[in-house]
Amino acid sequence: MLKKLGAKKVEEQKANGYDANSLLEGIPDPLFVADKDLNIVYFNDAVANLTGYAPEEAIGMQCRDVFKSSICDNGCAIKHCMSTRQTIRGAEVEITKRNGDKATIKANGAPVMDSAGQIIGGMETMRDITDEKAAERQMRYEAARASARIYDAIFATDTDRNITYFNDAAERLTGYKREEVLGRKCRDIFKSNICDNGCAIKTCMSTGQAITGAEVLVRDKHNREIPVVARADIIRDKSGAIVGGMEIIRDSSQEKAMLRQIQSVAEKLSESSSELSINADQITTATSQIAMAISQVAQGAGEQSSAAAKAASSVDMVSNAINGVVESAEDQTKSIAEMTNGINDIVGVIDDIASQTNLLALNAAIEAARAGEH
Repeated sequence: MLKKLGAKKVEEQKANGYDANSLLEGIPDPLFVADKDLNIVYFNDAVANLTGYAPEEAIGMQCRDVFKSSICDNGCAIKHCMSTRQTIRGAEVEITKRNGDKATIKANGAPVMDSAGQIIGGMETMRDITDEKAAERQMRYEAARASARIYDAIFATDTDRNITYFNDAAERLTGYKREEVLGRKCRDIFKSNICDNGCAIKTCMSTGQAITGAEVLVRDKHNREIPVVARADIIRDKSGAIVGGMEIIRDSSQEKAMLRQIQSVAEKLSESSSELSINADQITTATSQIAMAISQVAQGAGEQSSAAAKAASSVDMVSNAINGVVESAEDQTKSIAEMTNGINDIVGVIDDIASQTNLLALNAAIEAARAGEH
């Protein structure tokens, strides 16, 4: 089998009823064996295809010179196996091929022993996972892009309510970075008013039922209280077993603030309606006085000056009333925008009345002047 281990060892293996070479050739994954000095003594075709080195080139070379791995200088798998007499499984390592290309492999290592149990080398099998890692990176990239477009906070936990997932929106809501919260209890991050009694995820895991529309108060990293609407559900594995829970949280702060503003606007509109009703009565009274003054103008030239004065006085009353209404309406509607269109319409009507009143008074004065000429 192994040139560097000597022909005697091969003869012993054959005498025991098996040929190690034939056993190794039956392994489809890339595989190599090194002696205690890390010189390659076996190199199968699969590892030759992976690295670009032919078996006859690689045998006798130091394994570090063939694989140029990221762990050759510190953490060599075969050295670890030989020193601990234990196996290594699933180690992800980057190697450099003969042509300079990088490849990511998942390696398993084990010590090689002689019949007396003495360690005489080590072996590694490996699987090329370069394409898998590239697909995984692409999936993470796409997931990150999708997460950035999700405006609701989402987090997931295991069955012990340790956080296992925390999206970008959850970072924005709480002020915590993802690396700060992964592995921590969700109660320590959200500090919700239902954490101690009524935890949504705990309830979902115990009942198997989703929770929707729960109004909850949470606190961010700076202990600021935030009203949210939460939806919680369980997470199952392929076999259907519950392995955790997740929550989708929507910040309802703006909705709450808008509701309070609408309520305030409604109250102000009610007060404004009462005040406008009173001012409208004052305008009606003033208009009646104007009509009376105009009637007096028609009765005789001698009374026109007095009537005009009364009309002018009435106009002043109307103007003052209008100014009061407009100022009151403006003061009360600056903060209520579109909801005060009704008040603005009323103010417009009042302005029209004022214009008509001024015109009537002017006409009365003109007529009085004409009467004086005659």
